[in-house]
Amino acid sequence: MRVIDTGNKEVLAYWREIQEEEILCIFNLSGEEQTVAIDVSGRVDRLGNQFDGKVLRPYASHWLVKREF
Repeated sequence: MRVIDTGNKEVLAYWREIQEEEILCIFNLSGEEQTVAIDVSGRVDRLGNQFDGKVLRPYASHWLVKREF
């Protein structure tokens, strides 16, 4: 597990590796909407999703599985 700096103390994010699969896990730990900026350098194209300036709903969680193209 590798913790990622989100630029927001209310948002926890980390990469989780299970066997050959990588998962980006993002959690809003606040009861309010939070903006998150995650540096996913070298992974954005494989994820097909950018989390720079994304607004997360209160207590929201997201899991993104890395895809090989």
